[in-house]
Amino acid sequence: MSTPRIVSLVPGATAWLAAVGAADLLVGGTAVCGARSGRSDLPVVTRDGWQPAPSRALVAGDPANRVVAADLEEALLDSLEPDLVIVNSWDEAWDRSPAGEREVVDWSARTYRDVLEFVLRIGRRIGRMPEAMRGLGDREAELRAWRGRIGIHRRAPDERLLRTVVLTSLDPPVLAAGWMNELVDRAALVLAGPDSGEPAVATDWPSVAARDPAIVLVALPGAGLPEMVDAVRAHGAPVLVPDPGRRVVCLDPAGRLDEPGPGLHETIVDLAAFAWRLDGRETRARVCELTS
Repeated sequence: MSTPRIVSLVPGATAWLAAVGAADLLVGGTAVCGARSGRSDLPVVTRDGWQPAPSRALVAGDPANRVVAADLEEALLDSLEPDLVIVNSWDEAWDRSPAGEREVVDWSARTYRDVLEFVLRIGRRIGRMPEAMRGLGDREAELRAWRGRIGIHRRAPDERLLRTVVLTSLDPPVLAAGWMNELVDRAALVLAGPDSGEPAVATDWPSVAARDPAIVLVALPGAGLPEMVDAVRAHGAPVLVPDPGRRVVCLDPAGRLDEPGPGLHETIVDLAAFAWRLDGRETRARVCELTS
């Protein structure tokens, strides 16, 4: 199998390529793929001003964050002669594929399992399967080590598990879904939101309160941690006010939650360490708990 020339239109997928040592195979990407791959010289095939919108795990409805043909510099894409184009089509077919006869890999991850399967599939396709398996294995080993410190088996029921809702919007409140909720589960917390694989859900504050969360986790796409803290404090919804039975936590999603790349594992460990008050991991730059 020949070494492929890859154009990635999915920043999270680009980050995974770099994580398995395949950044050298990239010949083009989106406006943010250079940073995700560590390739400042990477040609940008998306038009000026294009930015990836939040994924379906973070927003209610279809955020239309997939790259469509109108977003692309097709002449540049053609000149790069990629063998493989990674796209995010969501539910719709890549109906006007700019890849022509080239191979198109659709990476529209809905669940955490989708993310892991993509890494293995792309690793096999590009001849980096050992690196892909090793990368995932190392991350899973780190998660097991932190879960061991918590002392809770992920699949065993435990009355100590903390009921958690994940909000990705405040007006109206939006309950996260998909792989976002699986991160909560893997951090030894109990999800009080949509099931895995379901789209995010717009709701209201009484409905959020009725879920009786011990932790309200706020991760607003496109906002830094200080902005999120200010937004939560200014909102005034009673469920966002910390009390002895409820912790309100802001989590910086930048480059980690808004695109399911390798940072998902870091996020799980951050959540576990912070929620269970474990020492030995610095999370203050990414996680902030509000106080009353």
